[in-house]
Amino acid sequence: MKTNTKNRTTVFLIFVLILVAGAYLRCVRIDEPFGGYHALNEAWYATQARNFEQTSIWNPTVSGGLIDYKVRPVYAILSWFAMRAVGFSEAAPRLVSVFFSLLSLLWIYLIGCRIGGRAAGLLTAAFLAVCPVYVVLGRQAQPDAAYVSFALGAAWLFLISNGHRREALLKLAAGVLWGLSCFTKNFGVLLLPGLLLAATLEKRSLKWINRRIILFLIPAVIIPAPFVFHHLLRSPALIKNVYEGSAFALPTMNNLLYMIKEIFWGASPAVFCLGLLGLYRSALRRGAGWWPAALAAPFSVLYFFLFVHSYYMLAIIPFLALGAAMFFRDAATIKKWSPLIAALLALTAFQTVMNLSGLKWGQSRFMQLCNYLGTTNDNIVLVVDDQVYNNYRALFFYYLPGAVVLPKREVKKNTDGTALLPAGFAVYIVDFNMGRLTKSNNYQTLFGNELLGLSIYGHTLIYHPENRHSFIPHHFEYMNRPGTRSGFIPVAFIPSLILTRKPDGYIILYENGQWVLRPAPPADNNNK
Repeated sequence: MKTNTKNRTTVFLIFVLILVAGAYLRCVRIDEPFGGYHALNEAWYATQARNFEQTSIWNPTVSGGLIDYKVRPVYAILSWFAMRAVGFSEAAPRLVSVFFSLLSLLWIYLIGCRIGGRAAGLLTAAFLAVCPVYVVLGRQAQPDAAYVSFALGAAWLFLISNGHRREALLKLAAGVLWGLSCFTKNFGVLLLPGLLLAATLEKRSLKWINRRIILFLIPAVIIPAPFVFHHLLRSPALIKNVYEGSAFALPTMNNLLYMIKEIFWGASPAVFCLGLLGLYRSALRRGAGWWPAALAAPFSVLYFFLFVHSYYMLAIIPFLALGAAMFFRDAATIKKWSPLIAALLALTAFQTVMNLSGLKWGQSRFMQLCNYLGTTNDNIVLVVDDQVYNNYRALFFYYLPGAVVLPKREVKKNTDGTALLPAGFAVYIVDFNMGRLTKSNNYQTLFGNELLGLSIYGHTLIYHPENRHSFIPHHFEYMNRPGTRSGFIPVAFIPSLILTRKPDGYIILYENGQWVLRPAPPADNNNK
């Protein structure tokens, strides 16, 4: 009895330590401005949450009263509650993601315990706590961490329900969590084929299916039904237009290689490689050993065959982490290889911190630009470069909600080729810098991000990702800066946005397929 109590206490303390480490990685600099890795998503959902102050939860809007029919509102609603509780800031919606990301550690620990024992559960949680994509998305103001957490909770309850004396209650609870997952993000529906496949492979028969499965299915239909029917009745054509462009397709070889590289680095090389081997090894054990691979399968189809955003990998990562733990088979093997495991966890955590420094921290250029414009007391029209608009428009909605924001492609022109813009507004043009300007001038202002480096007694390492939306590393840079404090420090300023104020006496003219500033032609005085 004493031995069992001691073991439970040890397991509890180790799990708490994992939670603390995971929370620290996710909460460092959590109040920084939206920017960097998929900043559009962060500003999009934060703006929706903030707009609930003026609209209802039935109508998630971003700008100009436009309803986002594609978004399921659970995350935005929870973010609104967080904003009401801790203040309207960037940290509030991110804390919602942190909560669900840490809750996922509990769910995956319980699933790991069920399939491979307590040691496997702890190791799975440890891998997930420090995994690059799980940390970055676990502090990102978007619904992915929440929908995956709900799905993991549903999977665990479903896993333990078959044959349990309270099977009906457990399946009902699993269905509620699955329904919340689907009502947080549409991809939650992919849990169902994974569960059906996993349970069928475990039992090696379809006879496990009984009437109680209805208790699992019904909540997932009931929970989102009022919201879905509300909008179907109001705007069926708009909802159809939102989804008709989404389709699965065979990836090209270049796409496939890119997605493999992305998940290799997003999961971390250790979790990816050990995870694949462990999923195979676990499946050979049959029984419940099929569950990790079967649950990962539908989300893998989503990731590789609906290649839109690489963060779709998030729902695969818990099962890769479980596979990495199952690679070591049992508690004795995990203990034997503990020095190697500790080194792999430390290396993964280091990779995660460097990703945060290159993808998220110091990315304040849009907040700087909008704060600058906010001091002008003007009615503002922003004419925004199409690529800036496509990738970052929601940051203007969040930081400068009163401005009119127009992509260049939507600006109308007069018969003389000049831009047709609202009268009485101050006009500004926003472009990527692309190295064109080295310093601000009378009518153009540069904004940019800090480049951060990890300094240890002046020895500074800088991480450069392939791009701001990718976990693939491009290269590392070393700098020797004697006397520099240790920690993450700014080593350079990268001017990346140009804000151009249309000066008096100038016009915006459509010329050679693009909008340019030109001096206004002299007035025609012949008819005086």
